[in-house]
Amino acid sequence: MRHIKTIFKPSMKHVFTISFLFLSLWLSAQENPAVNNPKEKKVSRLGEYKGYSEAKYGGFDYRSFYFDAGQGLKLAVDVFLPKKRKEGEKFPAILYLTRYVRSLQAKAMFRILKDPALGQIGEDEIKFFTSHGYACVIVDARGSGASNGKRDMDFTEEEIKDVLGIMDWIVGQSWSNGKIGTTGVSYVGTTAELIIANRHPAHKAAIPRSAIFDLYEDVSFPGGLRQGPFVNVWGATTAALDRNDIGYVSKMAKMLVKGINPVMNDKKRIELDKAVADHKENYEVYRDILTIEYRDELHKRLNKPIDDYSVHSRIPAIAGSGTAIFRIGGYYDGALAASVIKGLLNTPNTERVLLGPWDHGPHDFASPFGKYSEAKFDIYTEMLRFFDYHLKGIDNGIQREPKLNFYTVGAEKWDTASVWPPAGTRELTFWFADSSLKAEPNQLTDFSRPFKIDYAFTTGGGARWNSITPLFRFEKHTNYLNWKAKTATCPSFLSEPLADNYTITGEAVFKIFLESDAPDGAVLVFLEEVKPDGSVYYITEGQLRLIHRKLDENPLYKRNGPSHSYRKADASPMPLNMPQEIVITSLPISYFLPAGSRLRISIAGADHNHSDEVPQKPTMYKIRGGKNFPASVVIPVRKN
Repeated sequence: MRHIKTIFKPSMKHVFTISFLFLSLWLSAQENPAVNNPKEKKVSRLGEYKGYSEAKYGGFDYRSFYFDAGQGLKLAVDVFLPKKRKEGEKFPAILYLTRYVRSLQAKAMFRILKDPALGQIGEDEIKFFTSHGYACVIVDARGSGASNGKRDMDFTEEEIKDVLGIMDWIVGQSWSNGKIGTTGVSYVGTTAELIIANRHPAHKAAIPRSAIFDLYEDVSFPGGLRQGPFVNVWGATTAALDRNDIGYVSKMAKMLVKGINPVMNDKKRIELDKAVADHKENYEVYRDILTIEYRDELHKRLNKPIDDYSVHSRIPAIAGSGTAIFRIGGYYDGALAASVIKGLLNTPNTERVLLGPWDHGPHDFASPFGKYSEAKFDIYTEMLRFFDYHLKGIDNGIQREPKLNFYTVGAEKWDTASVWPPAGTRELTFWFADSSLKAEPNQLTDFSRPFKIDYAFTTGGGARWNSITPLFRFEKHTNYLNWKAKTATCPSFLSEPLADNYTITGEAVFKIFLESDAPDGAVLVFLEEVKPDGSVYYITEGQLRLIHRKLDENPLYKRNGPSHSYRKADASPMPLNMPQEIVITSLPISYFLPAGSRLRISIAGADHNHSDEVPQKPTMYKIRGGKNFPASVVIPVRKN
């Protein structure tokens, strides 16, 4: 036994190695995507990449400092420069503005391994871009990380303008070539686009990833339904980061990480402690969102509507900036695939779009026909080629390639187009008929189908809505592998087997007629494929709070399909037990339907894990259809 104990006695080297492994695993589990291996040969769906900058710099040199933004505001800044650079070499910069902490400080015994420790903006990303000859600059937004001040709201005008001075500082550095790009995931992807509205002359390119175009409709209130469970978790997570409580985010991290990384000249953490004390005055997002119902409702504390903090309210400045945009998103990323398409439709400077079968980040490859737990795609090199063209002037042909690159689920292949939906797409209509979907409306008869609302219904912990922030992942991975059981108890409508192959690409539009026994309510509609063997696959979905059923005649911005204003003046209670037309536009998808499969629509009145219940909630609905109530679904298809 003595010899066995000797064999397994860990050395200090082993402790460091294991601890380093755990630290790396924790960091990679955060919102930053681990989507590609920089050492792999760079091959895309279009063939082998050519003309991108060489990865000739090994690692990075790091420094951090406080930038004086005026009026007592000190912004913590990390700068990463290519290692082994030659004297006089100049590099473009990639700028990240985050409220998720720019970097962390490992505990003393681990600091030799990780100093600094990067989190949401991952070390793999920084190493990738610095190796290809880019400087990377990460800034803690005001009232977060090691920056002082307080936060009155997210995405404020002041927060976005704070980086103007930092951009001036970048172009004034001896290593700068005078050009700046922005990128990031989620919040950081949204600030990457909002910064465009500053119209800084050095800002030549932006790559928003999993970003939010419409703060109300695309994340806080999809379909007008408050996404309270997500906001509660996200708000608690960011509040923990603001108070430097890394243990709240991860117990493993508490063992390995001391907390927010102080800047280099703050060794005694005096400025960091002052900043964290300032953060105690930050607003509480979950408390505040509970006071809001409508898009145009004035926030009681801010006296402004939520739209004032949204990308879509800055469309003229962004569209007229001249900054080239490359939008990246996933079909299974909350409602944020809609953000990608809305951004495309409203900003002519959007030069490229990449839509994959991914969730938020992306973290997972979520197609039910693929290996859902691996989001392996060379996104970094896609980004590199875009930045190389706009920030380094490398003619790599990217400007001559198709504008849209999107994945078709089911076919498990990449497609290209110049517009969304692609040219040649036509509308395929099915009509509700009792429990079926009919391709022809001329033989419909009226029906009334009552159903009791199941408030325990949920699309589960692996649903698209859970992927938006790590602690909201009830399951390890986003997946739709066992969908048949999810909607088994929902009222559904099933088509005959399809005679031809079709590819759905775009947004479906559902028109249903609904009676309710209450003046408010929610309706969720799921579009599904039923295989000949009876297996059921999720395609896409849409949802709506019933008081918002009035269609918007003057939308705030361009979009595909009918829309709703979510304004207070347009809200209307449901008349009791009287059929009302409800129109819902689905979230975007490209999905292959083979001949022999059937389409199915399933309907629910709640999704308790993801949306708050409405006040005055109903107990019963009646779905109406037929000649006098022409309920239908219109699907954008390409015939294969």
